[in-house]
Amino acid sequence: MVLGSAGFDFLDGRMARSRGVSSVAGEFLDSTLDRWSDAACLAGAAFVLRGEAAHLLAALVAFGASGIVPYAR
Repeated sequence: MVLGSAGFDFLDGRMARSRGVSSVAGEFLDSTLDRWSDAACLAGAAFVLRGEAAHLLAALVAFGASGIVPYAR
C-alpha cells in the first residue's frame, strides 16, 4: 500500500502541472496529506514493533524525521 501510495503521490503533482490546474492550495493539500500518510504508516510500524524498545524507538525517530523533510528543502 505504501509503494502504491507513493506512486500516486509522485504522479499527482506532475499531472496537475501538465494540465495547468496546479495551485498553491492544491500543493498545500498534497503536502498535508503526505504528512498524514507518513504518520499513519509509521504509527502502524510503531504499533507492530512496540514489543522491542529499539525497534519502537527507530519507528518513532522516523516519524519525527518525516515531519522535518518539507522544511529541509
